[in-house]
Amino acid sequence: MLALPASWRGWMLKVEPAKRCCRCEKRKRSPSSETSGYCTRAYYLMSSCYVTACLFFQMNRVRDKAPYLPLNPQDDTDLVEQLFEISLAFGKTGGVYYIVQNTLAEAMAEGRDPTPISYRRFCEQFRDPQEAVWFKQLVEFYLAVGRGKNRDRLDRAMVAITNLLRFLEKYLGGGTAIETRMVQQFAGDEQP
Repeated sequence: MLALPASWRGWMLKVEPAKRCCRCEKRKRSPSSETSGYCTRAYYLMSSCYVTACLFFQMNRVRDKAPYLPLNPQDDTDLVEQLFEISLAFGKTGGVYYIVQNTLAEAMAEGRDPTPISYRRFCEQFRDPQEAVWFKQLVEFYLAVGRGKNRDRLDRAMVAITNLLRFLEKYLGGGTAIETRMVQQFAGDEQP
């Protein structure tokens, strides 16, 4: 049994044990019934949480380095405002509070390594109740999305992320490579 807070254990208890998960298939081993759900039915939820926590991690890194970036004062302010808009989209009541976003960013750090922890390490943190509690707001945010709520916040986050990408491309002089990639990636997706 996974060591999750009682208020949101249900979604993992309903995960049907898989015959093989992606990592176990490669190693020709039988998956643990406690972790195989992270590669199968709970993957959408967990990977959404993981990618969002990675976003918080990278945002913290940029905030920490912003005073040392060779930006003029207005661009420096604009960069921090862009990051704040993303945080605000995920924040507020029923979301992931700003201070919790920072705590999640810290939980994603692998010591002094400038890269976030792996998806596997992220999922393993849910087995420890003392670690899992910090992810509760993020999990509940995406569970609400699955029930049709918070869609406006995700839309707002996507707009804020797109605006940040445009700012970075303008500042870095990279053209529109990131935006072109996003258009290509989401070309077939339908909006609800």
